[in-house]
Amino acid sequence: MCSSTNVEYVTIAFVNQSPENVKHTNYPGTNFAGHCAGYTYKVNGESSNLLSGCTEIKEDISKCQEMGIKVLLSIGGQFDAGANYTISTPEKGQEFADFLWYAFGPYDPSWTGPRPFDLDDTHRSKVDGFDIDVEKKFGKFLHCLLMSS
Repeated sequence: MCSSTNVEYVTIAFVNQSPENVKHTNYPGTNFAGHCAGYTYKVNGESSNLLSGCTEIKEDISKCQEMGIKVLLSIGGQFDAGANYTISTPEKGQEFADFLWYAFGPYDPSWTGPRPFDLDDTHRSKVDGFDIDVEKKFGKFLHCLLMSS
């Protein structure tokens, strides 16, 4: 992912579904194209849309950061039937932002949810920030996510 030293930032794309649009699990959905195996987290025995088998991404995050390259996680992307990152209320925006922070940000031992980019229980990975790539005009609540993250 970070083969060039001329790169300052790398963006991992996309978190393409907000938790409220994946009703059976309330986890956001991710799509990292062919960069992850098809494994997902399970919630109460049901598969979520949150990818868990992203070994190459997990390994590359720390390699990039060791080179001084910032790693960003992109929320949004193409908006279609399989990608719905809408937010219906300020509270849902806050919940989405909290999930992103605890799942992908600095490790917090009080968080009991998934950490998709951790290599294992002793090698914690975190992104350096979030990129918002909104490709559809929305109503008034998307700013809730932006202000919360």
